[in-house]
Amino acid sequence: KAPAPLLITVLSLTLLSRAGLVASTDICYTVVTRDRYLDGWNGGILTITDTDTNVAAATSTGPERGCKYEPSYGHTCERTETACLPCGTYEAQTGGGSFSSERSWLIRDTSWSTVAEASGVESAIFTACSASCGLGSEAVSNTECEACPAGKYSDVDGVGPCTRCEAGKYNEAVGATSSDACLACEAGKASDVVGATSESMCTTCDAGKYASA
Repeated sequence: KAPAPLLITVLSLTLLSRAGLVASTDICYTVVTRDRYLDGWNGGILTITDTDTNVAAATSTGPERGCKYEPSYGHTCERTETACLPCGTYEAQTGGGSFSSERSWLIRDTSWSTVAEASGVESAIFTACSASCGLGSEAVSNTECEACPAGKYSDVDGVGPCTRCEAGKYNEAVGATSSDACLACEAGKASDVVGATSESMCTTCDAGKYASA
């Protein structure tokens, strides 16, 4: 008896950071999750995280238990979903649950090219956007770039995102092209803010403590 055809469930991924809303500038990707033991991901979750903000942009619980399979995939059940993401750099990785070695996933762009894939708990990084931005700027849509805001800089060509100044430094300039634009707080002051946008964010050290410039 021939095996049943692959059952594909098409759903939208949870867009956590955007409250479920899809902006016109977002880029939509096809996310394919697979399980080779046909019993689902057993509590595992694929999380797509914005590497700049460290905030989850989308999640998937993978294929459902009891899904049908396709022999050409090596008896692997599959689920297909859509994730629409703002321009940026993302890291995708599964975590939680059990039997992680049975999981695999891949992400395809609108031309059906694979931009990221991994198996088990391995992670992969990809960039959403095709805009080409110069130094001191980052992509804000698939075709548009904007200058890095205060507190950030970009010293490479590409889509970004701009890099935040490290704690203890600040940058008041827009469109900074080097980390040199991040100025250290003056002696006797410090800041634990990453991406500080003003010298006023440097505060005087507590009594008994010091900070060198």
